[in-house]
Amino acid sequence: MAHIARGAIVDNTALCAALASGRLSGAILDVFHPEPLPLDSPLWHTPNVIITPHCSSDDAQAYVPKMLDLVCENLRRLLAGENLIAAIDPRLGY
Repeated sequence: MAHIARGAIVDNTALCAALASGRLSGAILDVFHPEPLPLDSPLWHTPNVIITPHCSSDDAQAYVPKMLDLVCENLRRLLAGENLIAAIDPRLGY
């Protein structure tokens, strides 16, 4: 599941339950309700969730290729145990 619409259309509790039960294998979330995502949100600790800092776009010519490059590089870094580029700081909310 990828969520880049409006934060309020997703029930975060139901999403966490679907991920925990295996009914949903993963989620990429770019928007939240409320935003920024609260520090106590269970989404920060839910397996198989990728949280992005409200940075999605439909600009296929410029933005999308740059973001795909960033995601691929961060995945490589994650698997190699390296620091991520532009990592989210849950204390700051972005």
